[in-house]
Amino acid sequence: IERIELEWKPTTTLGELGAIDLTGSRKTTIRVVDFTDSRKHPNIIGKNVEDIDDDGDGVITITTQTKINNWLKQQVTTTMRQMGAKIDQNAGQTRLSAEIQRFHVTEGQTYKSDVALIFTLRNQAGVVLWEGLSSGSATRFGRSLSDENYSEVLSDAVLEAVHGLLSQPGFRSALAKAA
Repeated sequence: IERIELEWKPTTTLGELGAIDLTGSRKTTIRVVDFTDSRKHPNIIGKNVEDIDDDGDGVITITTQTKINNWLKQQVTTTMRQMGAKIDQNAGQTRLSAEIQRFHVTEGQTYKSDVALIFTLRNQAGVVLWEGLSSGSATRFGRSLSDENYSEVLSDAVLEAVHGLLSQPGFRSALAKAA
């Protein structure tokens, strides 16, 4: 088992992800609330399969002490703000929560990340306005068992997932209607 400290290290720029039409949805403020981790092993974030043999031996499990739910909440909040969403952590008109479905890297010839989040948007009374899955992935070359490479591909996958969330017409429509 290898243990890494997860850091925010995207290599993708927001401009590379493309424009997002936020028409109408910027009238509503969002408060990002709880992120829950529904994965079976929340401390496992990846596996190295470079030296796997025919019997399946040689897999190195990659873990972290970083609380993924808190780390993701912080990164999603910051990224949404950078992408133009109106975030108000004190008095948002809507509440956005997420359930972590996947947050994982497979390291072989390359680093391949897979992040999937089920987002739920509620009004102040707790009524669900919208719910949906947004996911992201990234692939990078890098040196074996590198903390930095794990952080980079996971950060890039989170950027893609947030871009996907803000690009979903149903999410934007629910925000516009909540104003």
